This record gives sequence, C-alpha cells and structure tokens, in this order.
Amino acid sequence: MLMRRFILTTVVAMMSIVAMLAESYDYPYLTFQTTAGELTSVAVDGLSLTVDNGSIVTSTGKTFDLSSLDKMYFTSADVTAIDNVNANGNVDGSVTVYTQDGAMVGTFANMKSALPGLPKGAYIIKGVSGTIKVMKQ
Repeated sequence: MLMRRFILTTVVAMMSIVAMLAESYDYPYLTFQTTAGELTSVAVDGLSLTVDNGSIVTSTGKTFDLSSLDKMYFTSADVTAIDNVNANGNVDGSVTVYTQDGAMVGTFANMKSALPGLPKGAYIIKGVSGTIKVMKQ
C-alpha cells in the first residue's frame, strides 16, 4: 500500500512538471479518458494534480477515479464527451444533461424530469438510447 501511494505520488508529480512544459508547447489542455470512453479536458494553465484515496484530483475541482481512468494526454483543443448529436427525438432511461460547451449540468431519472428545472437555452442530453440536442424556451 505504501509503495503504491509512493508510485502514484511520483506519477502525479511528474504529470505536474509535464503540464508546465506542455503549456510552453501549445498544448493548453490535459484530457482524461475513462474506460467508458468519456473525455474531460482541463486547462493546463495553473493546473496542479494530487492523488487522494485512489483518485486524481485537479486544482479545478474535477476528480478522476484511477480504477476507471484509461489514459491522460495533452491536446491543443478542449474536448467534450458529446458525440453523434441528433437534433430531433427523445432519449430513454437515465439522462445526463450538458451545456453547449460540454459542462455537465446534472444526471436525471429521465428526460421529462430533466427539462423543467433547466433555465432557457440549448442543451445536449445523453441517454441510454442516444444523444440529442434540445432547446428549452
């Protein structure tokens, strides 16, 4: 257990150093990819990473469980986990709602329960049966 913590701490320290170097090479984002394929980017500028109870915690407040983390890489563009968006339709089952810029708003039991609490605007709704774009007016 102590050896694992040492290794994780060393890896995070090395990633922090690499993050500073990446900033000077026009890679302003560090992207985390989970084993489920979800992508999340964080800005490298001022970024620090720590390991806490088997998770990587960023200075931006995002937490990534190491057991579900597939890879991390630097990129020149911010990415979101929103792919294959359908402008019409409905999605079944539990849904996750995102803003147009990819920020997660929340997870809801179904699409019908997600919409009433949202302010006016455009949203991406990802459900079991697919991903759609909706406009709340």
